[in-house]
Amino acid sequence: MTTLENKYAQALETDRLNNLGVEEFQRGNIVNAMTYYTQALGVMPQNDDALINLGICYCEMKRYDEAIKVVSKSYSNSS
Repeated sequence: MTTLENKYAQALETDRLNNLGVEEFQRGNIVNAMTYYTQALGVMPQNDDALINLGICYCEMKRYDEAIKVVSKSYSNSS
């Protein structure tokens, strides 16, 4: 696989995992959603969608310090 193909495969996988997390979140399964978001970040740590979604989960659990830490990573990616 070329580097470009590898990056594309990583992007597809991280999006797939993030989308599974969104589905779990919509069902009210916050812990399962967090697992998928964390897996997505394991594939691509700079995935802003997964970072923000994980931060939302932390907010739902009233773990605000962790939410701020996670969401701030998405802002540092855009700098």
